[in-house]
Amino acid sequence: MILSERLRELRRAHGMTQETVAEALGISAQTVSKWERGLSTPDISALPRIALLFRCSLDHLFDMDCVYSDTPDTKQFDQIRSLRERKDYASLFSLELRRCESRRSDFSRLAELIRVAVRFGLYDHPELENLLPLVTYAERFCQDQDTLFNIFSAMVSLSARTGNPRFTDKAREYYDKLPHFRYGREIRAVEVLEGDELRQQLILNLQFYADCAECAARKLADFSDEPEDKIFYHQTAAGFMGLLFCGHFGHFLDGHYLNNYHKMAWNYMRIGKREEAQRCIDHIFTALRRHMTAEGRHSYSPLFNPSSTPGAPSPHITAMQLLRRMERHPDLAVFREEISAFRKEYERHIEEIREDSGHAK
Repeated sequence: MILSERLRELRRAHGMTQETVAEALGISAQTVSKWERGLSTPDISALPRIALLFRCSLDHLFDMDCVYSDTPDTKQFDQIRSLRERKDYASLFSLELRRCESRRSDFSRLAELIRVAVRFGLYDHPELENLLPLVTYAERFCQDQDTLFNIFSAMVSLSARTGNPRFTDKAREYYDKLPHFRYGREIRAVEVLEGDELRQQLILNLQFYADCAECAARKLADFSDEPEDKIFYHQTAAGFMGLLFCGHFGHFLDGHYLNNYHKMAWNYMRIGKREEAQRCIDHIFTALRRHMTAEGRHSYSPLFNPSSTPGAPSPHITAMQLLRRMERHPDLAVFREEISAFRKEYERHIEEIREDSGHAK
């Protein structure tokens, strides 16, 4: 394949016009047109910039990929795997950052990289500011709105958490760039999608609204010091999740759902209502026991989404962490023996799950 055909193929594959390519390279659209028609060829100094724009190698531009093996990529993947196994997330971030900088148009990878920084708390990483020009580039040239909004959403999370003023000053800016959900493409899904694809999108819509409602109600509890107010908001938050889960499945493994009952329990204890606190604790135990049978392990509401974040803890581990917090909470000291006994029972349940998974493999 000659260079002109390759350039035209790459531009179309990335959904770019001759004008956007010209703007990215700092040249005129007429020059790009001449390249694609074979009337002229790029200067040698422009070739690296073209390769970066289309996130490909120089070999790919000249149709020479077949000459070389993929050993360098294999080594890089092995290195990434090794860093993950060692939990060296700072080095993993640096390695992935190099990949994003060499392939600036791989915008979905950029969103994943930002979430790596958030997930592992790399707020003081020395190379964190290198994300900013990559995000600016994505804002100018990313053609896929979903990917771009995913980048902005990740940057809101990162900017709001790091103490770096270059990021904190931009948190609201990124937030304002996100669209209101009700005006987004999700609401128009019924007009353009069919069958299972439409069903999956509608489920995502429900999960989104329920998560937003639960989070909003739970956060309102932080604005009051009155235990009665906190109980009301946590009860409301749990109600949103209970409504979504339908009540007909062994599905109540959502960490926030269970934690709302935990917070209701110790706020009831603050106002001397031990029986109500006991009912909240019993509700947590009952919800978890629905999974502690061979049948219950696989009984989930079709609307249940335990986590959308790759690498996040399993809902079983999240539940175990909650039981440990309950066991240590001073306001729940009168229930400590009861909670401890159930926590040990649940630990055995998790071990059985692990053993069954090992046999399955």
